[in-house]
Amino acid sequence: ATLAGKSTDGPRDLQPMLVNYPHGLGLVHNGNVVNMDDLTQLLREKYHRIMLTKNDAETLLNVISTQLQENLDTSPLEQLKRASAKIFD
Repeated sequence: ATLAGKSTDGPRDLQPMLVNYPHGLGLVHNGNVVNMDDLTQLLREKYHRIMLTKNDAETLLNVISTQLQENLDTSPLEQLKRASAKIFD
């Protein structure tokens, strides 16, 4: 199987993707993240996060989770705004 032109990890790529820190979050994504390789590299190098799949939903969820973690001193709505903005940097 392929995902955005890349081979998938089969059942591990099934959605929804879930994380439990800093909040319990789930994500289902229908689309292609064109800067997925850049985001994955940023997550790996700066935040020491390891992707377990080749699914772009996992990458998005980890970007959001990382940004939520960095903004715990703000309101939940502000955390989401900042996390969403980071995806489009």
